[in-house]
Amino acid sequence: DQPTKFHDIVAWNFKDKLVEAGVDNKAATIDLNGDISATQNVTLDGNVTLSGTADAITATNGTITVNGNITGADSDLVLSADTATVSGNASDTTPTWTVNSIDTTGIGIMTLTAATAITADAADGGGTAIELGQLAGDYTLTLTASDNTNGDVILNAANIFALALQDAVDVTFSQDFQTNGSVTVNTAITGTITVTGSIVADAAVTLANNAAGGIDINGPVTGATGITMAATQGNVAIDADVASSGDGQIDIDATAGNVNIAQASAATVSSVNGEIDLLAGTSILLGAAGQAGEITTTGTGLIDLNATTAFTMANASSKVTSGGAIDIDPDTVTIAGEGLEAVGNITVDATDTIQVNGVVNSTSGSVALSVNDT
Repeated sequence: DQPTKFHDIVAWNFKDKLVEAGVDNKAATIDLNGDISATQNVTLDGNVTLSGTADAITATNGTITVNGNITGADSDLVLSADTATVSGNASDTTPTWTVNSIDTTGIGIMTLTAATAITADAADGGGTAIELGQLAGDYTLTLTASDNTNGDVILNAANIFALALQDAVDVTFSQDFQTNGSVTVNTAITGTITVTGSIVADAAVTLANNAAGGIDINGPVTGATGITMAATQGNVAIDADVASSGDGQIDIDATAGNVNIAQASAATVSSVNGEIDLLAGTSILLGAAGQAGEITTTGTGLIDLNATTAFTMANASSKVTSGGAIDIDPDTVTIAGEGLEAVGNITVDATDTIQVNGVVNSTSGSVALSVNDT
């Protein structure tokens, strides 16, 4: 019989039959006290316990298959292979991996064949708790990076069912992340949520951050049934297109800061029949020198812009266009560029000044500009 506890383990392929050294499939737990490497495949069929010295599982020219949970709070786990497959087992059909940190960027593509949860805290140092390479599979991935200092999460390309990210410091979508369901990044973020790649969800996208780092969108975000971006302490900066379809509503809130659209790169926030609601504790800025910003609904969606301080348009090509109505309600309003156009009513209520340097046009309704200087 093979031992279940060991140090240096090598798995290799001999006459097309996988030899799993140090793995007893009859055991309830596979205890790994060292790294595993194979020239071809590595299969771990059962729940796995990692010691602090078990940091690498490598299948140089093959596949890593894990059928079960992984537990190793002190392990900085690095997986490397052409492909990998993650699944549950008879005792637990939804695998949970708990490690100090995990890096799967050395895997060509990792396929989820069950709903999977990964928890890492990176509590013993290092900034990145979870860095995942390419993902596939029609299942939900739940991620938790629980350390308030070192719990960064970096996501690369994916095509999975859904993502639920529950806790992290900095969260970065660095490549194209696609889901058939929703993408949710929860409020337990202590750094910044950044999109440099893209997010494309066939359901809703929710990005929520209670920290001063706010939300920084530098790549397109699409949520078919709606988009919510909420920053309670920081700014929401949008320098790439944000779009929903059908009746999907777009809500972008910076409760204590700015909603900045197209301040560094041209950007459009667009929906069809869904309402676009922007709320800023300070100002909403649309467009800048050299960068055109646009807020538009191509169907019947309303546009509602609320800011405590100002709504300011810049750039000759910036515009707000609505197939429904437009309502703007800050202290000061500067209308510039191509101005405001709506099928329905256009209502601007300011408590200080309204400066009109662009066209204000309602094709089928009325225009009302009001200043109530208190």
